[in-house]
Amino acid sequence: MAFICLSAAVARPSGAREDAAPAYNSSNLIRLHVVAPGDDAQSQRLKLAVRDAVLEETGKLLQSAEDARDAARILQGNLSHIETSANAAVARSGTSYRTRAGLGMFPFPNVSYGSASLPAGDYLALKVEIGPALGANWWCVLFPPLCPVDLDRARILELAAAPPGNLDSLRAPIRSGGRLFTLEFA
Repeated sequence: MAFICLSAAVARPSGAREDAAPAYNSSNLIRLHVVAPGDDAQSQRLKLAVRDAVLEETGKLLQSAEDARDAARILQGNLSHIETSANAAVARSGTSYRTRAGLGMFPFPNVSYGSASLPAGDYLALKVEIGPALGANWWCVLFPPLCPVDLDRARILELAAAPPGNLDSLRAPIRSGGRLFTLEFA
């Protein structure tokens, strides 16, 4: 791994600036935050169904977005469509919760998506709340797209090892400074 990192540093183009902005930072991305109605298994499944519906809808909407500002404009103009997609996912699940979608600045903890890491801080985000929004949450980078849905499969393995009803391992505190987590695949 050290060789790969060293090679990347040596291979930097001669005109590249040392202080160039990281590929993902709070000024050039939009995050997605989906909050479940509760921590029970049904609420967590519902959260993932809503996440999938929102990712499908926003994937279509953001295909033509040129930058984060353009993506934010598109999302803001389509919040009702995003809510409609989220509410349809809820209806398919047989529950009667309503969803709320909003675009704004929200606090996030330190988080790592594979090799990309984001520091804790306030980020522009599309936040989708389901019902009372009291459960464990799910987040990713919506634009530019970095929503590794497959990471949830690794988290399911983590949950399977936890005692029944214990979803604390799926909750990363948002207001208390958060935590850094990294998933490694063999």
